Amino acid sequence: MTRRRSRASPGAVLLAVTLAGLTGCLLAVALAVFQPWLGLQLAADNGAGLRIVSLAAGSPAARQPELAAPGLRLLAISGQALQSEDLIEEPDFFSRYTDMAAFFERQSGIASRLAAPTVTLSVAQAGAAPGESTELNLQPAGHRPVAELPAMFWFQLGCGLAGLMIAAWIWTLRRNDWSARMFALTGVTCAMAAISAAVYSCRELAIDGTSFRLLSAINHTGTLSFGMALIAMFLNFPHRLVAPRWLLVIPVIFVPWLLADLLQLAPDLDLGL
Repeated sequence: MTRRRSRASPGAVLLAVTLAGLTGCLLAVALAVFQPWLGLQLAADNGAGLRIVSLAAGSPAARQPELAAPGLRLLAISGQALQSEDLIEEPDFFSRYTDMAAFFERQSGIASRLAAPTVTLSVAQAGAAPGESTELNLQPAGHRPVAELPAMFWFQLGCGLAGLMIAAWIWTLRRNDWSARMFALTGVTCAMAAISAAVYSCRELAIDGTSFRLLSAINHTGTLSFGMALIAMFLNFPHRLVAPRWLLVIPVIFVPWLLADLLQLAPDLDLGL
């Protein structure tokens, strides 16, 4: 007499998945919050440095009235010159791996300066002659207030968590269905991509380059894996087009491609991604 293997109830599965998703979101919030914070909203623009758009109320920057002057630009932080590329949201903006590595190195340099007890901001009016700048000393806050995280940060977390829960819900109802299994994978990989991207794309200016590289790798892995799962799902829905064993062809093709990108073995980022 065979004993039928018991399964967790749909409610238990959904609860476990929800807790896992919330844990990932809380980790993302912690990574975003526990960063030195100046309270500057910056924007890339033509010309030297970065344009200061606004100052957050109650922030260290708000305690420096000079920073509220219209048209002011932030040229450097503690001697490190700033450039428009420092604010890009995705490192795959670059075409060459060497440029991306230089970007991560710059991020580490800026982040290490922001971690100092006091930073020196070099500011100047737009159109000022080279060398015409003012030095301001500022003490960064030890963390970024949760209320200062931008709406896009919460939107990305919400998308990742919602996608994960919807996919888990469908899978719990049809666990033996290959299309539901692949849909569940899309939820997991979507959450990986969205939650990791929320941390680095919504940074104030810089985070440690090593952490940035790791988060970017998680994002790339989630994005490409989402594509693989989506292909596999449509090969099974609304009608099965191939036997399940043929789904292995998808990772056989794309996993080496992903590894070539993560290990920077591809000729450039355009081919690696």
